[in-house]
Amino acid sequence: MQMTKELIVFKFRENRIRILPDQQGELLYCIRDICDSIGIKKVNDVIKRLTKETVNNMSLSGKEIDKNYPLCNTDTDNNGVAASIGTVIIDTPTETGIRPMAYTDEVGLYDIISRSRKSTAKMFHRKLLCNLPALRKQALSGKGSTGRSTPEITSTEQVLIDTNNRVKALERTVCACLPCMQQNIAKIQADQMIGVKLLKSGTLPQINDIDWRAKLNQDLRNISLKFNWPEHDCWNMVYYEDKYRNHRDIKAIARNRGCRPIQVAEEKGWLPDLCAIAKAILLGEIVSSYRLA
Repeated sequence: MQMTKELIVFKFRENRIRILPDQQGELLYCIRDICDSIGIKKVNDVIKRLTKETVNNMSLSGKEIDKNYPLCNTDTDNNGVAASIGTVIIDTPTETGIRPMAYTDEVGLYDIISRSRKSTAKMFHRKLLCNLPALRKQALSGKGSTGRSTPEITSTEQVLIDTNNRVKALERTVCACLPCMQQNIAKIQADQMIGVKLLKSGTLPQINDIDWRAKLNQDLRNISLKFNWPEHDCWNMVYYEDKYRNHRDIKAIARNRGCRPIQVAEEKGWLPDLCAIAKAILLGEIVSSYRLA
């Protein structure tokens, strides 16, 4: 028999008891889950006993069912009214797929509990009685343990659903960022095209990335090493040659301002001239009269 209503899951400790309402709203309990919860290992013996105690084949609606599913036999009272459906086989979703499971009603449930001498059975009975009104209310509302009118979701199915939700959220994020990314890509491509045109036309802007002060220091250091002169003499030589060639006294200007000559040269933009003089001295193109004196 196929499951036609929402599956309700009742939890007891680490166990789950699957519960299904029949067409009249009466609750049917999975016999294997009950036995696992109260520690009964011989589940098949319980199912056989419940089936043997009844005699009529009945469906959940009280009508005859398909002979391929020989249901429980039903105990009757003095008026001939069914007192218990015994056991009924219902196709139930499990972690390994749809499997036929044996269910029983409340009469069969209490029969299983009452025959057990385990303390777990009494605890299970008390908790079930406390939650029975809520379970019946769930059955009448047609909502299972998840509050939705869908079959029970297995752990593997839940992982797939969560993964699908994360993928959709990522797609929404990408779609939201896509216009900005496209604008940035278009801007980069436009800049690249401008660069290509400038390269072809030969009109690239000149970038002045020379540190003249560092270059002058390096040249003067090389002069000192090459000619074995003190470094301060090398500085004085460059300032002397600049005064002779360009008619300006950097050292005198620095003295009047109370600062270093290199600062005056940097402020005035004279460092390239000093570097040219230092390079000429290094290459031997200038024989400074400062040293000759």
